[in-house]
Amino acid sequence: MVEPYCRSSKKLLFHWNNCKNDNCDICAAVKKSDINQSSVLKQDGQQQLNNSSEQDASKQSTILTVSSERNQLSLAESESLSSNINDDSTSPAAVCELLLSVFRTMLSMQECVAFRRSHFFQPISICELEQYFAVKMDDVMRMLGYCCCRSLSYTVMPLPCRGNPSCFIRRNGYYYYYKKIVEVDGKCNVVKYIYCRKCFNEIPEDMIIDENSDASDKIRKEKFVMLKNNQAIYETFVTCNICSKKWHRICALHHDGIHPEGFICEKCRIKKNITLPKNKFTAKLLPQNKMSVHIENRVNKLLRNNKADDKEVIIRVLSDCNAETEVKPFMKARFCDSGLMSDTFPYRSKAIFAFQIIDDKEICFFGMFVQEYGSSCPPPNSRQIYIAYLDSVKYFEPQNLRTTVYQEILLGYMEYAKSLGYRTSTYFTRKNGTKMPYFNFRFMKVNIWACPSNRNNEYIFYCHPLEQKIPNEKKLQEWYKCLLDKGIMENIIVDYKEMYKHIQDSHFTSVTELPYFEGDWIPDMLESLIMELKEGIQKRTTDVSMIDGPILAHTIQNNDQKENVTVSQDVISEKQIFEDALLHIKKHRETYFVAILYTNKVVNILKPIHDFDTLISCKLMRTRNHFFSMAKEFKWEFSSLRRTKFSTMAICYRLHKCDMESIAICAKCRIAYASWHCTFCEVTKSCYP
Repeated sequence: MVEPYCRSSKKLLFHWNNCKNDNCDICAAVKKSDINQSSVLKQDGQQQLNNSSEQDASKQSTILTVSSERNQLSLAESESLSSNINDDSTSPAAVCELLLSVFRTMLSMQECVAFRRSHFFQPISICELEQYFAVKMDDVMRMLGYCCCRSLSYTVMPLPCRGNPSCFIRRNGYYYYYKKIVEVDGKCNVVKYIYCRKCFNEIPEDMIIDENSDASDKIRKEKFVMLKNNQAIYETFVTCNICSKKWHRICALHHDGIHPEGFICEKCRIKKNITLPKNKFTAKLLPQNKMSVHIENRVNKLLRNNKADDKEVIIRVLSDCNAETEVKPFMKARFCDSGLMSDTFPYRSKAIFAFQIIDDKEICFFGMFVQEYGSSCPPPNSRQIYIAYLDSVKYFEPQNLRTTVYQEILLGYMEYAKSLGYRTSTYFTRKNGTKMPYFNFRFMKVNIWACPSNRNNEYIFYCHPLEQKIPNEKKLQEWYKCLLDKGIMENIIVDYKEMYKHIQDSHFTSVTELPYFEGDWIPDMLESLIMELKEGIQKRTTDVSMIDGPILAHTIQNNDQKENVTVSQDVISEKQIFEDALLHIKKHRETYFVAILYTNKVVNILKPIHDFDTLISCKLMRTRNHFFSMAKEFKWEFSSLRRTKFSTMAICYRLHKCDMESIAICAKCRIAYASWHCTFCEVTKSCYP
């Protein structure tokens, strides 16, 4: 008696038996496998024919049984399968999964071995053939009204280790994990403890102290569990309101906030003649300011000159807020408390992003966070700019202008920053005879740290494409030099130098003359340098005390920690700190550039000025860390073009809705569809009537 097949198997056998296309990519491999299996069975039967006639009859009956089973799929059964097409077990997606499993098994057992043993064919991996199969099946699924045949999961990213900030748990790497629920202000927050195996084993005690709580709050190491960094999170689906077919949310580019009426697939929209509502939450509808207009016009002019008029670029300043750089503890105790240096440096933090429309959808391909220290900022940061973060993804078109456009955005920003100031009534005459007004320029220098990112430590965009090349330190330095040389040719930059040469030419004699920016490597270097010098002096003092006698040693060891810090810092000379810092800067002199916007002769006529653009307050873009954390939480990946389109759409929606629930917006000066803080009036508790 023939055992019944499941519905999915019946559908597969029905297609196999009734397919009239000899070149069908779906069933060709299965037919080939069946022929090979039949030939093997016949050979085995022929060999055992003389030994046992009963076994031969059994094998022949097996072959006949397979043939009869294939003929049992009648037309009525095929209609029944078609009527149950929406059932999970017989859906096209389930059939694709079944075909894919058969395809993988066949490859691993037959084709892969044949390709690798053959001397006439190049070896082909299973992944390449599987990709070929998936592409073919995508076309079939689209004909049936689905998005694709694939089960897609988000990229498994490296996890940061709690034991060492520079340590990461790679994909498929093992780590120790513990989760604790902490109540803060009536809300329960989940605190995760993640350690790589090396850092976990280096902890000498059986207890792990939480650095964010009391010393008595300890976690036993036995409570940690070992996990593998391979947990896949699959993309979510949306269901069509008409045909009830499932699409990947990213394939459908559907956002519930943008289209609250629900999702309607493309096939149903064409069939019912339904027009998709216009997206009111795009980057182009975000408000502009003078800086974004200046950079955008410059970049689009470049594209027009290179016959790429249809590749328009959209530039927006997404955040422009006031912030402060606080001097770190050791540096503050040594220089700020004595009045040699200010303990805070105010600046304006700006987030500048670039967008482009590809396939009628916006993508974000460039981002930059800058710090602008104005004329009111105390030295040494006065009138300086620091490019804190700069990042890009490779989806800009045309590809041959990608590097040129990146450089044009930076040069456009420097050009605007250089010309930012009050216009005077005095004119000067250019060589060509045109008269130009003098400006009281605001910024003197632009500081650039040429430090490339890596796969474990990304800058702005979460999860770059794996095929995107990351420049090494040497190539990145050459890229910045090419940029600055171009700025000199266009009279945007007067000159540029390495930081070490700039210090020598400026005749600096103290670390208080070095720029002190938020997130820069110089503050961290100075802090660790002072700490090392302090520990070295304390060690030498303790050794001398032990020689003098046990009573003196006991007295010094029981001194208060603050008294030790004071004594050590009195011994550490300012000259010694500067000389050691200069050695570190000399070692990394090729990674730090100082672009000079104009000569020192102009410095004497500079006057206090204010920025023309109004402040833009946006929690999402206030800092790079906050934006990156949000992107990581909501899976705003830039690993592929389809995910970049969805991530850009979600980011733009969040920008339009930024702070709408908690901040009252002035109705008089608000731009349509934008919920930004009012900077023109003092109305804060209620909207303008």
